Amino acid sequence: MSSFKSKNLKDKSFQKKILNKINYFKINSNIPNDSYFKINLSISIHCYDIKIFKELMFYILNFFQFKWKRIQIIIHYINQELKTIEDIIEDVFKDKLTMDICDTFIFIQGENVGVDIGGFIKCLDYIKEDDDYIIKIHTKSNDVWRRQMMNIFSEKGIFNSIKLLEKENIGMIGSAYNIEYFRKKFNPQFSINQFYIPMIQKMCNDMNFPFNSKNLIESYFVAGTIFICKKELLKPVINYKKYLYGLCLDLRNSEWKTGKISQTYEHAMEIMFGYIAFQMNQKLVGLY
Repeated sequence: MSSFKSKNLKDKSFQKKILNKINYFKINSNIPNDSYFKINLSISIHCYDIKIFKELMFYILNFFQFKWKRIQIIIHYINQELKTIEDIIEDVFKDKLTMDICDTFIFIQGENVGVDIGGFIKCLDYIKEDDDYIIKIHTKSNDVWRRQMMNIFSEKGIFNSIKLLEKENIGMIGSAYNIEYFRKKFNPQFSINQFYIPMIQKMCNDMNFPFNSKNLIESYFVAGTIFICKKELLKPVINYKKYLYGLCLDLRNSEWKTGKISQTYEHAMEIMFGYIAFQMNQKLVGLY
């Protein structure tokens, strides 16, 4: 057998192993009428692109098809006028926008630090002690990628995500289309992710969270960081949010170039969110 053929057969075997390790779940079409979830939910939205923000609000509207013990929507916005954001919310919600719904919104005027990761960290200042689940959303510029990730926030996606998180061994939900296996990038056959290992190790050590290089290599994460998870998974991040924010890139006088900037703590945190779930024996499930 030629070395070329042998290498490619090996690649396919490796890819199969990856697919077998990740947990996938097909979105169920059945939603009971008047569904009530006795949980407290905080939704974090980082708004950089105002045009995309309007699209995201239609997904947020889906959350109000259900009843919650409590829900709050934390919007971190940069380089935008608050009035513009409020007008978009009014336009999307229309006659459904009651005073009770208005009271669920919290607005934070932020700085361009850390892109969506920095915005998310700032939103953590408003997470409540009794929150059960936390959602991270942002105005991802790639239309295809963003809409794939947002499938978990269709009405059916929300219902199935919440039902899955009721299981003790499931801690995080993302789109099946955007879950990446760290080992895939770590393996020399693919682009190398090894430089993130010491970065994640440093953050874990500084946060007093257990670091295990083998578990990191075996873990998987939501590429693009749009997800819903149990609050307990993010306790290390919440407790050390000021420290983590200090690691983020200051982009107030420069520009983030998608696909051109790598080896940043923002990318390392993206991976670390998935690693924390893996290290805590909580499954990350991909919906499709």
